[in-house]
Amino acid sequence: MFMQNKLQKQKFLILFAVNFLITLAFAANDALFPLFYNEFYSHGVMFGFAFAFYAASKILFSPLAGSVIDRYGPRTVLFYAVALFTVVSVMFNLAQDEKVILILRVFQGIACAVFRPVIYCLLEFSEKQKGKAIGIFDLSFYSAVAAAPLIGSIIVEKAGFSHLFLFIMICCLLSFSLAFLIGKTKETPVIKAKKILCKKAAVSILMIYIFCRAWGISAITVFLPIYLSGQSVSVKEIGLALSLSAAVTALFLPFTGRLADYFHKELLITCGGVAVSLLLIATVLVNSYVHLLAVLLFSGVFSAVSQPACTALLFEHSEAGSRGSIIGHFNMFMGLGFACSPVFSSILLKYAGIKSVFVFSGLMGLVSAIAFCLITYSRTSAQNLWNAGKAAGT
Repeated sequence: MFMQNKLQKQKFLILFAVNFLITLAFAANDALFPLFYNEFYSHGVMFGFAFAFYAASKILFSPLAGSVIDRYGPRTVLFYAVALFTVVSVMFNLAQDEKVILILRVFQGIACAVFRPVIYCLLEFSEKQKGKAIGIFDLSFYSAVAAAPLIGSIIVEKAGFSHLFLFIMICCLLSFSLAFLIGKTKETPVIKAKKILCKKAAVSILMIYIFCRAWGISAITVFLPIYLSGQSVSVKEIGLALSLSAAVTALFLPFTGRLADYFHKELLITCGGVAVSLLLIATVLVNSYVHLLAVLLFSGVFSAVSQPACTALLFEHSEAGSRGSIIGHFNMFMGLGFACSPVFSSILLKYAGIKSVFVFSGLMGLVSAIAFCLITYSRTSAQNLWNAGKAAGT
């Protein structure tokens, strides 16, 4: 087992539940928020601000959130992050003014910026089974992301948006209650600054890689419905296509997480990144909806191959009491990828057509994956030569 004792197992399960509930609640909110805001509030500039403010707050507060975690401790920060989520969910039930909604979106973005890194900072597991632990834990995120649009749409269709916000509030209150049960986290040993600086180069390469991966995911999320609607695909079939990749990723994570414990993480990241990028290009090259579903299915599989390895590698370079800060910066680059993709892809859509969006995003991911492989390989080779020379000198 990847946990050393019963207390670690209990803590893991609590964090799993908290991550699932919070992700389920706000993924359902995010999936249906455009419909809610369009129906009850502005259709113009304020509509764009509702998304821009949310994305900007997540990006801007991610590095700060990491520093706060390292300074005050993850357990304390998690408590306040979940409390903020709960307050936002309550206010969504009470708010009647669109400006208040915009403010709530900002605070939701701040809570998101803090929540993701602090959850990972609280995880404890055996170093030899890090990939397995991360793979199983990430199941709480991807299963919630896959289920949220379906659950949210059923609630809205049957009972309206007021009941959706009530559902979100209940999930947050349950998470808030569970946060009290999390025990203390063991102290992380502090190591010399030189060692931290040596790891920064590897982390920087990973940041660029995740920026391009997020770019591709955002392109699929935003533009695949537009592309499929132009192919006369029904709304239900579009929903299935959007959920399929995340659902398959969630299904395979417990198995692919183990690969990160037995194979080179860099190799898994590269293979997953290259395959997903090629499949992204293939989404607009296949001739039928069934073939498209097959492409998205394999995309989910290869996403599952790279995801645990990517997080495990990030953990390896953030063991010096600076995990919160590094994961915060990692999330910032990921957020930038999600935010920049729709803006630049919309320009491509206007001047080169919908297919160019997927081809460009795929090529971008392909280049980043190959660059990650080459740079990592050259750094590893240089390190091995240095170690060999040092050993010979000794």
